[in-house]
Parts: sequence; C-alpha cells; structure tokens
Amino acid sequence: MPRSAEMRKPFDKSSPPVLRILTAGALLVLSCGCLRAQGVEPRGRPDFGFAIHFVTPTNGVDFTNFAKDLFAALSRQCAAKMSQPALMGEREKVVVRVTIQKDGTLGGQPPIVEESSGKNEVDAAAVNAVRSAAPFDHLPDAFDGPSIELRLAIAYKERP
Repeated sequence: MPRSAEMRKPFDKSSPPVLRILTAGALLVLSCGCLRAQGVEPRGRPDFGFAIHFVTPTNGVDFTNFAKDLFAALSRQCAAKMSQPALMGEREKVVVRVTIQKDGTLGGQPPIVEESSGKNEVDAAAVNAVRSAAPFDHLPDAFDGPSIELRLAIAYKERP
C-alpha cells in the first residue's frame, strides 16, 4: 500500500482538500529531506511522515502555514526523540491527539496516544516529541476559537 494512503487511513475524506494536498506534499518533502537538512545522515535512520486531522472545525480558515510550521517542528523533534525507538521496528504509526491554544502553547489535556503503535516506548517517544515541539506558531488570526484540537499521525520506517 502506498505510504500516503497509509497515512490518510485514520482520517476521513472530510478533510479540506488543501490539507490533503499539504499532507501528501509534506510527506514527500519531510521524508526526503528532513533528516538530511538537519545534518543527520539518513541511511539506517528512520524515515518519518506526518498527517494532520483537524478535529475542531476550521470554519474555512486557512491553516496551511500553521500546518507547515507544525510539520517542521515535529520533524525536528521526531528525529531527536524517536530515532532510537523507531529503529526497533519496521513500519509503525502512532496517532497523538493534542489541543493547541491560540498562542501556540499546548492546552487542556496533555497530548495523548489515540492510536498506539503497539510499543509503549515508541508511543511515549511520539508524545514526548509533540510536547517538545511546542510551543507552535500562533493559530491564524482569522480563526476565532480559543484553541484547536488535532489528531497527528506520525509514521516511520527504518531506512535501508
């Protein structure tokens, strides 16, 4: 099954088209260059991909720039926090549910694993990566809500 299809599986087709395109593009960009851009040699290191599902309605507000910055922050933290746990397995995925306040800080309930990889160490590393990536950029000014709830799918596989 293509990797992008795996990433979208836990999400429904009601995601705005721009996010589906952004997710597919981010998977390609991040999987091809995120580790290399940080000076980390990609051979033998995990290859990460991300998908985002907005649980809170966006009310037509464009979250494209916010999502790009979120993916970049997660990419950096996953490379740092999940490299060793990810090397223990083959292809895995963790879905973390998180609430982000208008100012970009984590709010409400702390990030939780909504869909487990089946490995406690990997799940804990994914939650730790999300916590460490915060604070994120501010939510778009046009968004009038105090916070937004997201489901973040983090997928990885060991590179040959």
